[in-house]
Amino acid sequence: MHGDAAGTRALIEVLLLHRRMPAEAVRSGMSAAIKAGSISPDVVAIEARKAESATRDPEPEDDGNDPPPWADIPGGQLLTLPTRRPELPEDNRPSPSVDIYDQLLTRHPKSSA
Repeated sequence: MHGDAAGTRALIEVLLLHRRMPAEAVRSGMSAAIKAGSISPDVVAIEARKAESATRDPEPEDDGNDPPPWADIPGGQLLTLPTRRPELPEDNRPSPSVDIYDQLLTRHPKSSA
């Protein structure tokens, strides 16, 4: 399907997965890709990562009764946030005017003679 050069590159990409993953994960990735009807090395890599992560120990579930992780830090103290500044004083400046730009609307282009 890929041709000689592209097929060889795809095969090498799959073989190079063995550098980063166990052989069984790569085999599982190849099997899953073939079952899906794909010969893409990217699909093999994704499926191999899925297989590898499935074999790892899952993270333990959080117990709702456990104290938060920072509760065991010695010398912990309650921090208070600084108080906010009072509201800004009223701005008594006049509102800006855009009247000067109105002349741009009324100018007529010079006629070329």
